[in-house]
Amino acid sequence: MRNYLKILFILFSCAVQNLRCQSSEHILKVFDCYTYVVDNEKLNVCEVMIKNRSNEDYVVWFEKQSTIGLNEKEKIQLYFFKVKEDFNFYNLIVEKLPTNQQVILFDTFLKKIKTNETFTVKVSGKNINKWKMEKFILEHMVLIKLTTLERRLKLSASYLPWFNRTSIDWIDTNLP
Repeated sequence: MRNYLKILFILFSCAVQNLRCQSSEHILKVFDCYTYVVDNEKLNVCEVMIKNRSNEDYVVWFEKQSTIGLNEKEKIQLYFFKVKEDFNFYNLIVEKLPTNQQVILFDTFLKKIKTNETFTVKVSGKNINKWKMEKFILEHMVLIKLTTLERRLKLSASYLPWFNRTSIDWIDTNLP
């Protein structure tokens, strides 16, 4: 039984290490958490810096539901074609409806991360910690090559409403 557990642990460790190596080839994610004290109350801040180290541009967005187990096509389908309230994001784009409105985090947020660019996601609040932040990024952040997105949507990147800042900040109560 001990040998079985050791083998299982070794295989799991190798699988995790392999995933880390594969993902770090093109996209580097660095997590950091720190605490401020404001009016005798702790305020936690967790951030992830996403660095594009590839020769291709990437696109990032956030889903309310977990994307674990979904392939790229399913992730694109969920974000762009699923009807959310009265619309789907794809129709807003192709019908050229106003996209200079405020970004809706889980509905119309799109960030292009060009080669060698960095994008930072900061979450602050009383309940956020490194474990929750890593879990949120793993389950809800989608990173896809821009060329793949253009091919699947049959749209040029020039049609897409990009978030143009280098970071985004929100409070932990907005996390799914």
